[in-house]
Amino acid sequence: MNALFNRRIWEGGSFMSDGNIRILGGSAGMSLAKDVCRILKIDMSNMSVGRHNDGEVNVKVNESVRGDDVYIINPTPAPLENAMEMVLLGRSVRPSAKTVTLVIPYLGYNRGDQKDGPRTAISAKVMAEFLMLSKADRVVLFDIHSEPTMEFFDCNRVERLYMSYMLIPYLRNIVDTDTVLASPDSGGMKRTRGYGSRLHINNYAAFIKNRPSPGQVSDDMIMMGDVKDRKVVFIDDIIDTGGTLIKASKIAKKAGAEEIYVCAAHGVFSGNAIEELKKAPIDKIIVTDSIPRPAGFFSEDGNVVVVPIAELIAETIRRIHRDLGLSSLFIEEDHLNEEKLMEMVQQCPFYVPAERAGDASFCSAHSNGGTHLCWVKNLKDLDRCADHRNSV
Repeated sequence: MNALFNRRIWEGGSFMSDGNIRILGGSAGMSLAKDVCRILKIDMSNMSVGRHNDGEVNVKVNESVRGDDVYIINPTPAPLENAMEMVLLGRSVRPSAKTVTLVIPYLGYNRGDQKDGPRTAISAKVMAEFLMLSKADRVVLFDIHSEPTMEFFDCNRVERLYMSYMLIPYLRNIVDTDTVLASPDSGGMKRTRGYGSRLHINNYAAFIKNRPSPGQVSDDMIMMGDVKDRKVVFIDDIIDTGGTLIKASKIAKKAGAEEIYVCAAHGVFSGNAIEELKKAPIDKIIVTDSIPRPAGFFSEDGNVVVVPIAELIAETIRRIHRDLGLSSLFIEEDHLNEEKLMEMVQQCPFYVPAERAGDASFCSAHSNGGTHLCWVKNLKDLDRCADHRNSV
């Protein structure tokens, strides 16, 4: 079954129709891409990703994507071949695809977003420039380490989204009004406050640390805030070695914290991080599956919970394809306002909100006491509108 998420947009006084959605996945994103296709109810595009005998990346798209909107899903943690797969997949379809979008659940090399000394490279910029060799029109990023990274991508659009769309519903089952949201470093307070706003929590703690070198945390960490007899939830973007969180959790426990949770968008878990975090006074670690892990990576008796993000990526692709806003994926008010809109879109693939109606056609259906607005050109299209079918 081919994708049939065609949409009509009003542009320059004439109707235009986008092509079908085509989903491609790299090695690291293949499982995630298949889950996205299942949610969107479309087939995965026929493709192959492999290696030549000498280890070089070899990709091939085995079906036509001419005039279609292609979305390439792949995180880019080490090894660098994950990024190479995205570049080659993009260049493979660029000559015939209508648009090419890179969907990057986790962006590798993103933490090197500025020069931290002489004769050093800005690795985030280098990675962005490399990925742009794909000639993609748009890039979708999730919980990147810092805002400047977005400026490194030279394409038409760069979208920054947040895993909070999937993590906050899970956290709502854990927190209460007395819970303290903690940032493991002072630079993460903006992120922590964002979660607090969505969770309706106004109790915060912050930890001030000194990092002598990458991967190391000094012993003079300071905690600011009251955690005595309270549940503490650390909010972070990346868990790598876990050194900062281990030290901060021990300080919080010594200060009287009752329960300690850690919530992070990306679980890198370098080296023996899983074993060391298991020894720390942390009741539960919540991460997403932005970085794939082999079976058995997390032990059954461990304290790690993995929240899937396929639903978020599928919704992002659906909205981009239908030219709908993305802010409602992380702004609570917008999310509530669009619930009715998305319900209507499910009923009629040509539905448009009143503020964008312009010269849109009116079908014979009536919904909620008003005329149903949709862009229809013929009776065949009209028959695809469930409201119309139910009204005749």
